[in-house]
Amino acid sequence: MLPSGTTWMFALDEEVEWLRGVAQAPTPGSETFPRDQLDGRNFVSFRFWQTSKERGDPFPSPGLQEVMKEILPFDDVAASRIGIAGWGDEGEALLDETDDDLEGARLEENTDEDDEDAYDPDEQSFLTESITVIEAVTPLLPSERQSDVLEALQRVMSSLNEFSRVYRLANKIYMVPLSYELLPASGVYWATRDPFTSPGGWDDGLELLLFPDRLPGRAEHPELDEERLKKLTLYWDVWIRGGPLLPYSERSLDARLALENSGDYQNCIVQCQIAIEVLFDTLLQLLQWEEGVAPRDAANVLYREGLEKRVRSHFPPRLGGDGNSKGRGVVARWAQQVAPLRHRVVHTGYRPTRDEALEAMAILAELDDFVRDRLIERRTRYPRSTLMTLGSPGLKRYGVWSGKIRAFAEHADEEPNWIHAFNVWRHTLLEERAAVQRGGRTRRARRGRLESLVRRFRKGHQS
Repeated sequence: MLPSGTTWMFALDEEVEWLRGVAQAPTPGSETFPRDQLDGRNFVSFRFWQTSKERGDPFPSPGLQEVMKEILPFDDVAASRIGIAGWGDEGEALLDETDDDLEGARLEENTDEDDEDAYDPDEQSFLTESITVIEAVTPLLPSERQSDVLEALQRVMSSLNEFSRVYRLANKIYMVPLSYELLPASGVYWATRDPFTSPGGWDDGLELLLFPDRLPGRAEHPELDEERLKKLTLYWDVWIRGGPLLPYSERSLDARLALENSGDYQNCIVQCQIAIEVLFDTLLQLLQWEEGVAPRDAANVLYREGLEKRVRSHFPPRLGGDGNSKGRGVVARWAQQVAPLRHRVVHTGYRPTRDEALEAMAILAELDDFVRDRLIERRTRYPRSTLMTLGSPGLKRYGVWSGKIRAFAEHADEEPNWIHAFNVWRHTLLEERAAVQRGGRTRRARRGRLESLVRRFRKGHQS
């Protein structure tokens, strides 16, 4: 609840040549920003408006309408595409009757003063809620990767999130970090003006940037029809038997939901790295189990190296492909981008950007495809690992559900249950690994005591 009219300025590091010499007109009463610090630099400026709206009001609320009227100098502040044709005598929004899509979102005013159910703010204040309307100003710069407006919006969101983090710390309150993903599906209003034209240079219209992927109904749980129920049953069967790659699938889903549902970029990065580590470790264990490597031998050989070296040393000889973490393939992109970024997030508290989270998700998806491709390529050498990872549906999607792999799968029931056998093998491996680690700590402790005795002996001998 900032005082209405509070302004805040962010001067960014980016240099913008055409901003040099542009006149500055700070909001009266606001703190003046040193001109030499802003001249020629990109910026984001905020003004905060406090208003209220009735719970359940359609968007835009009357409070938001009042803010737009105050900010924008032209009468017709909205294009017909957002369902507002202009303003009435009393300041209410006039809806565009031709917009069928917004027919159900009309703003209606109750003019019957004698209606007993008419809204009384004194009696029904609990039905209203305070809201903050944020007016943001930033240059509209050309972007090669996406629309200029979306680029500007993400710049605004980054600065606003930085401000909200400081606001949270200063006031010691709970506050969900702001993010692009948490913006309302109904979108963000924006207008443009040219500072080099007179008078004002305002474009005659207000635009609405919609986010259709978050419109109502998109996030609803699917109806469990017969096909989905069958899929759920299959997942449950694998779950209760301890499917080795389910933790990988779950962590991958956690990463995606952290990004898409709440814009939690930190957690997205961490979950991506966990998913990748689980994927590589589980797959290497599956391959060694299928090769018949003893758990003790795997513990003594496989885990004497870190994950990056483990992948580089043991993955290509078995499945082929570019497993070089210092090269240019997807394994290298993981080792050079996602892993260090996760360490930076966890160990320094770094807050990654949305672009970094998107890139981590892209690398995770590429690694998933890479692993599947390699298993398909070596499916006759590792049929059990391939079937436990992809299953017959996956092999059908790749168009390879035939020949030796299909014939092998048809006789799989003749062997002990693979999931159970692998889980027993892995449990033994983990016990052996723990013993190796305990032995290493014991040896280091003994070595430390021996070195201490040697130092004491030498010191006494010199005396």
